[in-house]
Amino acid sequence: MITKHLLSCGFKVFAPGAHKGSCTEPYVVVKKLADSPYLKYSSTITYYDVLCYGRTFSECEYFTEKVKEAMKGLTFTVMPTYDITEAFFDEDVGAYMKSITYRNYKKITT
Repeated sequence: MITKHLLSCGFKVFAPGAHKGSCTEPYVVVKKLADSPYLKYSSTITYYDVLCYGRTFSECEYFTEKVKEAMKGLTFTVMPTYDITEAFFDEDVGAYMKSITYRNYKKITT
């Protein structure tokens, strides 16, 4: 759901480990973190990290804000947890990365 939405908004989106080589333009990686039962209801909470990459610190910051704005299109389905990391330099791709955590409530289906 997150990947499709961000793709429809014009972002370059990759699965974890799918992007190869150095960062030549900003991109997003959507990573599922965990499923947890929601209280005693027949629902789960699924947590996702949306990892935003940019070649420079300022590009990463600006790009992250654009992604956060686009994610508002999923409000009431996918909600932010307001857990956002500070940008750091990822030597593997030669870019700065900042992550935003989101949650999604889903009904348990059998």
